Amino acid sequence: MTERARPTRIETLGLGLALLAGFWLRLTARDVHSLWFDECGTLAVALADDPLATLRADRHPPLSFFAFRAWVALFGESDAAVRALPALVSCATIVLFAV
Repeated sequence: MTERARPTRIETLGLGLALLAGFWLRLTARDVHSLWFDECGTLAVALADDPLATLRADRHPPLSFFAFRAWVALFGESDAAVRALPALVSCATIVLFAV
């Protein structure tokens, strides 16, 4: 069995900088452009009076809509707020990919 090599200081620094760059790219300028069609559709389902009835006519998995419903209740419906949830999930994915 071989031992796993420890990352060098340069590799660790490079990974940290890559993570910071990925976070910055995902979390800045979220409200520069108005919402796109798919974002508006997600928001419409998340804010529906009866989201279960709305989801019956939709073919997408419901978890994201319920997550958006809770997110919008906490942070509002601004473009930046609506785009923050996928951006944060994307940042978590970057970390998982790095690990």
